[in-house]
Amino acid sequence: MKFNKAALVLGMFLVVSCTKAPKPETPEAALQQYVTAAFNAKAVEDRKKLMDLSTGDALYFIQNMSDEQFKRHFIDSNLQFVSMKAKDLRQETSGDVSLVYELNFKEGKVDAQTVHTNKKIAYLTHDKEAKTWKIKATKNLKSFVERKEDLVITPETTDKEGAADQK
Repeated sequence: MKFNKAALVLGMFLVVSCTKAPKPETPEAALQQYVTAAFNAKAVEDRKKLMDLSTGDALYFIQNMSDEQFKRHFIDSNLQFVSMKAKDLRQETSGDVSLVYELNFKEGKVDAQTVHTNKKIAYLTHDKEAKTWKIKATKNLKSFVERKEDLVITPETTDKEGAADQK
């Protein structure tokens, strides 16, 4: 009987802990939660999750998207999350923080996917009422693209002597 009660309590704990999203108590956790919500958006109603994690310019951007724009940008984007690594957290004089991170994702069909790495900076602010961090804005610093297929920008020569030798 004790085992059944313990299993029931453990089961209830797991259900509650798995269904309620944790508050982003650190800037890194807030950014991770935002990126996860963005890549996992499946319906226009998922906009609310992103809005709850946003403030400032980021919130304005999401609020002012039409349903069609949101769908195109987040749901139909054909992007697959690979990884994210936070690199450099800095305290700003305003009390906000900036966080440099690298975001890796795949784009395209499985047989012709490209892997993108975006080095970005996120600006976050602490919502003292909610006791959470929120995304204010992001800025792209660098982008890298890896392709499996060769990118042909000049025709390949079939001549044994090569095209450079021809006059």
